[in-house]
Amino acid sequence: MCVAIFTVPNLIAGYIQPIGGAHGRRWYGLEGFSFIDNYGRFFIYKGGESGSIVVDSVCSYGFNDHLLVTEVISKQGEEYYDVTDFSNFHNSTEILIDTSCITNPITFFNLERWINNVNHPPKSLYIMSDFCITLFFVILLIEILLISLF
Repeated sequence: MCVAIFTVPNLIAGYIQPIGGAHGRRWYGLEGFSFIDNYGRFFIYKGGESGSIVVDSVCSYGFNDHLLVTEVISKQGEEYYDVTDFSNFHNSTEILIDTSCITNPITFFNLERWINNVNHPPKSLYIMSDFCITLFFVILLIEILLISLF
C-alpha cells in the first residue's frame, strides 16, 4: 500500500507558513492573509481570535528565529502588534500600536525580516506554494495509478 505524503514548506524559521493575500486568492476557504503552524492549524486569520482581539486583517509581519510579530487590525479598527513565540503559537501578546512607543518594530523586537505589505510578499512564497500544490496532485495521481494497477 502506498501512502502519499504532502508537506507544505514552512517558510518562517521552520514553524509557520504565511498563506493567501495576493490578488484576492482564497486558501482553505479563508479570505485574506493567514498564518498556519507546522501542524496545519490556523492561528492568525481574518475573523479569528488572537488573544483578546478579533482579527479583521493582517497588514504586515516580521520574524526572527523564535518570534513572529504581526501587525493586525482588529474588528474595532484598532491596530495591534501581535507577538507570538514559536514555543507556543496559540498564546500571543497584543500591543496596541497607538499607545505603544514602538516606532521601529524591526529594532524593538530584534527581527531579521519585515514584510511591509502582505499583498505583495516575496515571489518565492507563491512559487513554493504553487509548486507544493502541483506536487501534491502529481503524487495523488501516481497513487491512483499504482492502486489501479494492483
